Amino acid sequence: GWAMLARSYFELGRVEDAPAAYAKAVALMPGDAQLRAEYADAIASARNGSLDGEASAQIQTALAIDPANPKALALAGSAAQDRHDYAASIEYWQRLEVALAPDSPAAQQARMNIAEMQALIGRQAQVK
Repeated sequence: GWAMLARSYFELGRVEDAPAAYAKAVALMPGDAQLRAEYADAIASARNGSLDGEASAQIQTALAIDPANPKALALAGSAAQDRHDYAASIEYWQRLEVALAPDSPAAQQARMNIAEMQALIGRQAQVK
């Protein structure tokens, strides 16, 4: 019930209310990687997109439970990009790409993210 309420809050744009409902759902189902990834996304949404702190902890816990969870991998890739850790973001998005259907829009986006991070790494190397 808490998971359904949390998802409803999130979908309705009540991003300030969603994290509290997700916290209760995660307390009841601590081994659910997808739920933890959704919780991280809700926390970030309530914090203007910041994946630091508790959001990052939930992402890492989700990946410890299920290393191939697509939502957790996508969030981890974004968090690494936000930290300017482009090599780590590439690793997460490569793992995501493998976990998805090759012709899916999400896999195509992962490939574009990988190419963007590789270009950033290349530009950094030229500056040094």
